Amino acid sequence: MAFTLRINSKGLFGKAKSIDFDALLKNCALKYGSANEFYIMKEGEKDGETAILYNPKRIGRGIYFDASKVGQGEITVSYNIPTTPTEIHDFVNVVKEIERQFGKAVLYCEEEEREYTTWALENHIGRMAEFRESS
Repeated sequence: MAFTLRINSKGLFGKAKSIDFDALLKNCALKYGSANEFYIMKEGEKDGETAILYNPKRIGRGIYFDASKVGQGEITVSYNIPTTPTEIHDFVNVVKEIERQFGKAVLYCEEEEREYTTWALENHIGRMAEFRESS
């Protein structure tokens, strides 16, 4: 099971069509990699426009990052359940950074079929961790 957010750019003068991946990593204090055919992490490599983001100080299962539709103003991020409370916090920071770079964004949770705000995500980290523990 996963918690997936589709983040769509919502600009007044058009949608953002790119993201500064290096700035995202720096601002969120994360590293990245991709899995090979044997599910072994290849650190510092992306698979096309997708990557697994992780906190090198508190490694969990990783945050899936998909920018293959960034040209259309869309990025998808998700984490698998169960995961660590630190990874949930990192996930929220990634979402906040993407929204900051987009300027304005709509956050849509595919599993719950509803929209979120970054404020709601930040204020529900505890609930998200409880859900993690009950899964």
